[in-house]
Amino acid sequence: MPKTYTILDHFEWTADDMSEVILMNETLNSDPYENAKKWVVDNAELVKKRTIAN
Repeated sequence: MPKTYTILDHFEWTADDMSEVILMNETLNSDPYENAKKWVVDNAELVKKRTIAN
């Protein structure tokens, strides 16, 4: 569980990031879980940068 805390302690979630996912979720019949996975894949470098302990 310590790794989970490390990831969460270093993760940054901007208003723009959240807005992007919210807009994805507003699409008819969209799946929020699948949208979140897609966002992570599409933004892999950003996620990596924001979740690595400095």
